[in-house]
Amino acid sequence: MIRWTKIKRVALAGLVFGLIVAGDAASHHARAVDAVRIGTFSTAIDYAPLYIAKREGWLDEVARKHNVTIEYRRFDTLAAINDALAAKKLDMIAQADTPAIYQTASGNKLLEIAPFASLIQEIIVAPGSRAEGLADLKGKRIGVLFGSGFHYGAVKGIEKLGLPPDAMTLVNLPPAEARAAFAAKTIDAWLIWPPFVQQEVVGGTGKAIPGARARANISLFAPEDFVKQNAALVAAVSGVMKRAQEFARTDPRQAITLVAAETALPERVVAMAWSKIDFSLTAGPDVLQEMNGQAGFLFKEGFIAQEVKFAPSFFQGFGSK
Repeated sequence: MIRWTKIKRVALAGLVFGLIVAGDAASHHARAVDAVRIGTFSTAIDYAPLYIAKREGWLDEVARKHNVTIEYRRFDTLAAINDALAAKKLDMIAQADTPAIYQTASGNKLLEIAPFASLIQEIIVAPGSRAEGLADLKGKRIGVLFGSGFHYGAVKGIEKLGLPPDAMTLVNLPPAEARAAFAAKTIDAWLIWPPFVQQEVVGGTGKAIPGARARANISLFAPEDFVKQNAALVAAVSGVMKRAQEFARTDPRQAITLVAAETALPERVVAMAWSKIDFSLTAGPDVLQEMNGQAGFLFKEGFIAQEVKFAPSFFQGFGSK
């Protein structure tokens, strides 16, 4: 096995994302809809379609047409998202595919209603490092959040390189702890997502090199029963997300300005990350295969207690191929 340090894998799911609160998702949204509660898992540049649709007033137009209001909320842990789902206080959530796997394993029936983007994984190393890729980090300590899509990418990347199991040590570190460890040089490299990569580069404290070839996919998800009971509303939201996704591709300068304002990040950081984000993601067999591969890894390594497998019906067709 590749050496993983700090905590045992069987206990990692709770420490990675917090305690998952499982609840019966049946009759989850059996109510008259007067407000649509849209959440985000933290703040991320790759949520750009949502931020653009919000800033441009397109979601407000949908709300007026369907006689509802829209409420926005940021969540910082998976546990908080699951609490909101169980309490019927969340209708849509922008996040990567990995949290959706955890939520499905916990009993929440989610559907993907709008694909946003995919990320190419990068690694931060010291500015003077001669490393040019993952293969150059043999014998090094790499910080990464265990149980995340980037952890999965690192493990698969090491396997694809044909390196021996003990070629490098993966160290389980949440972003804040990893940043401190990288600054203190107790880890040699840091596998992380935007904007952390760009912040290190802009600050002159790190150099970005290619990571694993695995990608992380970002989408808007909704509980299955909410989608079924509010099909027209969901289709309208998905439509403006597709419009915003196109905006992100065709007018990057304006999109970067909007996203920088929404995330309170410097435009330089957002602009640097933009080229690493593919806003042409569509829901198709490739995404399904990647999710099932990742779900299998999480189950095998003890991050989720229940094995899950996604079917094509997981994608609702609003943004599918």
